[in-house]
Amino acid sequence: MITSRLGGPWSAEGATLTVEQRPQVYETVWFRIAASLLIIFAGLAVYRGRIAQLNAQGRLLQQMVDERTQALEKEKQKLESANNEKAHLLIQVADAAKAYEKLSKEDSLTGLSNRRELDRFLAAEFERAVRARRPLTVALADLDYFKKINDLHSHAVGDEVLREVAQILRAGCRSIDMVGRYGGEEFLLVLPEAGIEDAMQICERLRVAIESHDWSGQGAGLRVTMSFGLAALVDEPTHERLLAVADQRLYAAKEAGRNRIVA
Repeated sequence: MITSRLGGPWSAEGATLTVEQRPQVYETVWFRIAASLLIIFAGLAVYRGRIAQLNAQGRLLQQMVDERTQALEKEKQKLESANNEKAHLLIQVADAAKAYEKLSKEDSLTGLSNRRELDRFLAAEFERAVRARRPLTVALADLDYFKKINDLHSHAVGDEVLREVAQILRAGCRSIDMVGRYGGEEFLLVLPEAGIEDAMQICERLRVAIESHDWSGQGAGLRVTMSFGLAALVDEPTHERLLAVADQRLYAAKEAGRNRIVA
């Protein structure tokens, strides 16, 4: 640098002026390090805050899920309980329907088919036998002197006799036959695929079984016999007519002395 004195000549020698410029605080390394650390710590704080917020939201969500799950479990248990009650009710209804159906078809004293079921079965078998040209025989059977049994031994003994006779009749018939209580001490045997001779053999076997049965358990000196009237499908136009013929022959058996078969 060329200089001169005040009012004097310029100096040929140069002079040197040193200027030192200090950096601003924000331009220093330490400031930059501190700022970087601050930014890092701030970021970590924000991150931790966000993590804490997410954890809190997660716990709240989990609580909501648990509460909803418990509610759904309770609803499930209610539905299962309702379904169990419904199933139990359906079973009860089905059992009641079966019991009613059984009562509608069965004689309560003897356990045999009642008159209504006998009429239904006979009508169906009569139609089948006519259509297929197959044999069919019916037998009306009546206990002899049953009123005397009730009078001498009591009605309770009479009921026991009816039940025992029902067992003998059922045991002595074939699996395709139907045996039922037609009314009072009268029984009806519907014998499909049996002509008059086959039916007479079946009824004779039953008559002997009843007469020879040991009735002493029901009453001392008790004797039980049964009369039979048979009618076979030949030219009878209806099953009602077939029954009417069997009834006439049962009456004839009674008139002829009882404990016999009239066909």
